[in-house]
Amino acid sequence: MNGSIVDDDPIEFNYEASDSESITTESTELRAFEDGALLHLDEGDDEHINLKHNFLISIGRLAECCSVVEIRRVMHYFSAMGRAQLGAFGLYVRALAEKNGGNANLNMGWYGTSVEGVRKIVRNGFGSDGVPMGGTFGFGICIYGASSAANWHLIFCRVILGKTEEFLPGTKPFGLISDEFDSGVDNQKFPRRYIVRFSDAKTRVLPLYVLTVQLENTQSKGSLKEIVGRPHSPWISFSKLIYTLSKCLSSSKICLIKRFHVKYMERRISRIQLVTQLRQTVGDELLVSVIRKFHERNRENKIHSLQRH
Repeated sequence: MNGSIVDDDPIEFNYEASDSESITTESTELRAFEDGALLHLDEGDDEHINLKHNFLISIGRLAECCSVVEIRRVMHYFSAMGRAQLGAFGLYVRALAEKNGGNANLNMGWYGTSVEGVRKIVRNGFGSDGVPMGGTFGFGICIYGASSAANWHLIFCRVILGKTEEFLPGTKPFGLISDEFDSGVDNQKFPRRYIVRFSDAKTRVLPLYVLTVQLENTQSKGSLKEIVGRPHSPWISFSKLIYTLSKCLSSSKICLIKRFHVKYMERRISRIQLVTQLRQTVGDELLVSVIRKFHERNRENKIHSLQRH
């Protein structure tokens, strides 16, 4: 097959490693949270695979040092408070869309917390009573965009951003300049962090899933890395390939591809095995066509960019 498929570029990540015993203890505490507010997802479920794939893609090469222990779905309809959170979120989606010309600017993100943090947020929602005050952005909570995530317990959220203001940590300690802006981002073009005011968090950040993950010693994984450079033939990253194929393949086939990719990111299969499974599932003709079209489109964009300058 002409054309290549490469890994996604790694995402830089800062985190503090800890011993596995404390992680296991916290996982047990979370497992005891059996009041119906959280629903355990089986590893074989498509829902589990899709979310796990999203998470591993988001942390890049760190995926080989991180394992997903458990995934649970937040059951909003289980309690009156949960139903109220869901209803308020829907109202604010419509309100922010009306305020900003029809675009509420909905995004997905990750919020890292402790077992107790999970309990508070699942029961009471986000807000000053559900999350610790202070931190890098003292006036609001920081949600990491779906392109970056890592912690022991992660809450996968839907976030209403509305009109955003760009700023860096420490530059605006008292918050957003005016009510013209609805939230903050660290970069307008490629945001990695979303900052929502404490006063808005309860109605503009909706918890969807809780992931328990375990981080391993990165040094012990060094020998497992595959040294793969950018190929000289036309290539495409896995995340862009899956996105493109989702437009022409069934959801069941896309989920099957994600299963193979998850196994590869967890170093359970080799790169060659992944590509073989991909070719058998998709077919060489479609794969070659997608890779070539992607390469040609990139080349045309570069030519147009040079002509403008």
